[in-house]
Parts: sequence; C-alpha cells; structure tokens
Amino acid sequence: QKFGAVIGHFEWINDFSAARNHALTLATGDWALWIDADETLDPSCQAAFDHGVCRSHIGGYSIQIINYLDEGGTLTEFVHCPTRLFRLVEGVHFTEAIHEQITPSLRDLGLPWTPLEGAKIHHDGYRDQQISERNKVERTLSILETVVEKNPTEPFQLFNLANTYFVAARYEDAIVAARRAVEYLAPMGAEYGPGVYQVLATSLDLSGRHAEALAACESCATTHYHTVINEYLKATALLNLGRHEDALIAAERACAMDWPTSLIGDKGIADFRRYGIRAQILGFLGRWKESLAGFEDTLRRQPGFTASILGKAIALQNLGRDAEATPLFESLLEDAKYRPTVLNGLGEMAQARQEWSVAAGYFGLAWEGAKNRGDIFERWTSCLEKTGEAHAVLAAHQAFCAEHSGTAYAWIGLGRAYEMNGQASQAVEAFLKAHNCEPEDPNALFNCGDVLYRSTNYAEAIQMYEAGLRIRPDFAEGWFVLGNCLARLGHDEPAIRCYNQAVVFDPGHTRAIQNRMIVSEAA
Repeated sequence: QKFGAVIGHFEWINDFSAARNHALTLATGDWALWIDADETLDPSCQAAFDHGVCRSHIGGYSIQIINYLDEGGTLTEFVHCPTRLFRLVEGVHFTEAIHEQITPSLRDLGLPWTPLEGAKIHHDGYRDQQISERNKVERTLSILETVVEKNPTEPFQLFNLANTYFVAARYEDAIVAARRAVEYLAPMGAEYGPGVYQVLATSLDLSGRHAEALAACESCATTHYHTVINEYLKATALLNLGRHEDALIAAERACAMDWPTSLIGDKGIADFRRYGIRAQILGFLGRWKESLAGFEDTLRRQPGFTASILGKAIALQNLGRDAEATPLFESLLEDAKYRPTVLNGLGEMAQARQEWSVAAGYFGLAWEGAKNRGDIFERWTSCLEKTGEAHAVLAAHQAFCAEHSGTAYAWIGLGRAYEMNGQASQAVEAFLKAHNCEPEDPNALFNCGDVLYRSTNYAEAIQMYEAGLRIRPDFAEGWFVLGNCLARLGHDEPAIRCYNQAVVFDPGHTRAIQNRMIVSEAA
C-alpha cells in the first residue's frame, strides 16, 4: 500500500487458481508477474524482463525457480521452470486447484511461451521450518488427495501427490502415487516426466527396496524422460546393491551428461552430487587415490558438501594419511547424520595405533548413535577385550542384547561376556536363550557345551554337544570335546569313537589323534 499497490481480498476456498484468478482481475498492466511472498527475484531478472516484454508475439515466459530445501543452506536445490511472466490479455487464467498453471490458457489462445534466459526466482518456502510452521504439507495433501480422487488418471496431479508424500517422508504412499503417474504419463512431452521417475526411484531406495529402484531407473531409460537425474539415481541404486563396477559405469555416464534448461529436479545432481557419488564408488572399489581426487573435485564445486568432506576423510584414512584425516573427521562431530561414521573413523585410526582405550571410547559413542551397526559393536568389544576390562565387555553386551534380544547373535555374545566374567550359570542361560531364538543353529549349543565342559559339568556338556552334532554332524571340534567329556567320565570306548569321528571330518586334528592315543593306551 505504501508504494501504491492495489490490495485485494479473497475468501479462501481451497483452490489456488480461484485465488490467483481473482488477483488477475485487479491487475491493470500489459504483463503480469506471478510471484509469491516467500519468493525473491534474482537481480538478473531486471534486464531479462526488459528484454522479454518487448517481444510482442510471445504470450509468456517460463522462469527458473530455485527451491531451497536445506534449513538455512543452499546445498539442496530443487529446480523447476513454470510460466511466471505472461501477457495479460482476455482469456488468460489459471487452472488446477493446486500446483496451478497459466500455460494451458496460453496454449488455448494460441500464444507461444518460451524460457526467459537469465531470469531466476529464489524460493524459501520449502525449508523444513517454514513447512512445519505453516502446516504446508498437510494443507497441500488435503487439496491434492481431493483433486486426484476426482481425476484419478491425471498424471500431473498424481506426480504432485507423490512428490508431496515424499516431502512428508511417506515413502510407501509416494511409491504408489508415482507408479500410478507413470502408468498414465504421456510417452513424451510432459516436462515433469523425469520428476515422476525421480520420486519413484528415490522413494524405493529410501525404503530399502534397491532392486526395485534400479528397475525403475532402467524402465525410465527406455523412455524420453531419461536424463542425468535418472543415471545418477541408477548409480545410487547399484551402489546400494553392492554392484560397484556397474555403479561406476552409471556414475561416469551421469558425469558426462548435460542438464537441460527446462529440466525439473535437484540441480545439485548436475552441479556436484554426481561427482561425489563417483568418488564414493571409487572408494568402495579400493581405488583410494582416485576417490580422494574425486572428493576434492566435488568440494571445489561445492565447498560445504558434508558428504564429500566425510568421503575425503575416509579416503585419507585409507591412504594412511591419518594426520590429514583427523581434523576433517573432527569437523563433522556435531553433524548428527554423520556422527556415528565419523566416530567410527576416528576409532579405526586409534585401533590401528593400538590405542585400545581411546579406540573403545570412539566405538562406544559411535554405536550409541547407530545401534544397528554390528560392525561397530564388534570393534568396540574387541578393543575392550584388549584392555582387559571384562566388566566393560559385559556391560557392552548387556546393552547390545537390550537392543537386539530377539537374535541368537546377541545372546551368544552376552553368554561369552558372562563366561569372561566368571559367571558360568548366567552364560549357560544366555546360550540357551540363543538356541531358543534359532533352534536350527547349533552354535549356541556348542557354546553352552563349552561353558559346561570348562565348569566340569561333563554330563550336561555331553547333552549339549550331542544336540549340536545332531544338527551339524560334520563339526570335528564338537566330536573332539564330546570325546573329552566321555573320557572324563570314564567312558573310554565311546570317547575313542568320538575322536575317530573328529579325525574323519578333520584328518589334521592333532589333538583328537593325541587324545585317542592316550585313552586307547589307558584302556
């Protein structure tokens, strides 16, 4: 109002086009610019607008919208190019209740539209805090679900629904909506087409369905919607499937592809992410010098890319350059997403220096932040054992078992820790619980037998070994210790037969041969 703007009022009816069309009735110029309150014109727009409005035959211009998704940062940029500057003539109007468009009316009027080179609009409305404060996702979903219910075969709104589900981290719903969008997607010409496949493949990948994500990428590659985005996502899926050589081929292709001006999607893929994933794959292949060079190249393109800072640290660690890796790891300690991996890297370097207590401290903190990481837990307890702190080993296994009590692995580890602390009865109880978890796995039975044997409870140990050998009759060590139990109880002939069985399955079992000889001579 201070600058002479005309202010209008419109009662909200869950229809963005209705609201915008009311705004158009207040406009008096020859051209209209569609811009929202959470958007900012880039300075480049001034010259671009001056040039654009002089072209009398053009009905409208699409402008690149850069949507920032990071809270306070600019690493994640989702780019799309809707028509935002358009000629204000009779018949021009917005359509669709949400994700409204002006382009269909221009097309109906026979007016051409084209990209406005150099112009950009910056949009902050998708940052987490703003979405949360404004209840934006819930409002959008409510409208979209109503729109899709009325038009269940409209691919554009199915894509918008899938994308909104994705933003809300409702990946299974996103997958369903994206698959439906693919089903009705035109063979070519839909500018949002690559985005449909991107939402589908990414949602599948984040749901752990990596093979399906790869299949979605391969399906996209047979269409007109195959772009650098799809090749990058294919590399990601192959990496997650452990197919590192194939992943590198896809990453190399992604690095060689262009980003078309009108492409909708995460522009960071073209700017730096594709180079980062290539460097990551090279690391998995053990090509650490190339991996390091790749991460350094990525960081030149995007200095604040945390994943590549971590990747560079890991590459330096694997090249034995710990002094350079350490400060990089330490710079990421406050990043919750990467903290467990950072602590694990610091722990591995301390472990390599045989600083067992220091390494155990790092691994313990790392496991606290990633309790599904069995590899970190094993490094932690291994270092604790090196320090001779049996009570600390037990405490660690008790914590692990509290998280994973339904697995035989957890109970077996706890049983061994109990025995290390001289608590044989608790060890036996833990091994029996492990057996109840996995009755077809003889490992718990043999471990239980070992504790009973070392506790001189030979009769009970015999029962455990016999039960274990019924499941795994070719276990030479089991026959050997069973023979020892029988010999301890004076059952020489059965003991000799057990030693014979041990030698059958392991002809080089010298202890079985030696004990057989001793028992035979005594008999």
